[in-house]
This record gives sequence, C-alpha cells and structure tokens, in this order.
Amino acid sequence: MKRRARMDVQISPEQLRDVVDRFVATFVIAAKRERATMLLLTRPHERIGTLQGLPNWLVSGVGSELRGDVASLATQVGDLPGIVFDHQSVRATTLGTSGESNQWGALFISDDGRLALIFAEIGEPLLCTTTRL
Repeated sequence: MKRRARMDVQISPEQLRDVVDRFVATFVIAAKRERATMLLLTRPHERIGTLQGLPNWLVSGVGSELRGDVASLATQVGDLPGIVFDHQSVRATTLGTSGESNQWGALFISDDGRLALIFAEIGEPLLCTTTRL
C-alpha cells in the first residue's frame, strides 16, 4: 500500500525550529548558520533567494547531485518523514513526495535532520547527507 504524504499535518513552531536547527547544525557552514536559520524561519518573502543561495552555504563534502530520482532514494533509505520549504509554504511531507510542485525551488529536511534535498529551479536535486549512500 502506498503511503500518503503528510500534507494535512500541522507543523508546530517547535517542530519547525528543531528540524531547521538540526539541518543548519549538520549541513551549513558556521559563518552562515545564524543567517540560514533566520531566513528559513522568519523570512518567507525571501525564501526563493534563500533556497537558491543555500548550496553555497553547505559544509564541504556533505552535498552531491542526486543520482536517480527522489522515488528511488525513498525506496533506498525509506520514505522519511520531514518538512519541505518551497516558494509558498512550509509543510509536513515525506521524502517520496518532497519533489512534487517545486518549480521555484524547494528544500526537504528529514525530521531527524540526517538527510536533506535541495531542489534547484534548474538541474538535479542536491542530496545532503552525512553518510554515503
């Protein structure tokens, strides 16, 4: 049975802060952590620019172009629950559905903070993980 995305699940401010803090601490260089946190949590009107600039703020070696598609990755690592930021909203979802409707760019962060996908407007998604897949 195919698992439904958690689109209807409310995200509490605490959950959002926890997931963003784990992502930033794991994947963003120290000099940009405070700014990345602020932009992701408090500046929705600047979200497109934040999503476009985020790859430049990653710690060296944690990001690589996704080989294959998101569905294949979800099959490999599990359909992880998480949140997705896009140009319009922040919502709960799963890894397998995180790439839907991301025409302006998006960021998926797994709830545990161990995996993230940055969807650029152009090109393949950037997979951020601390483990080799």
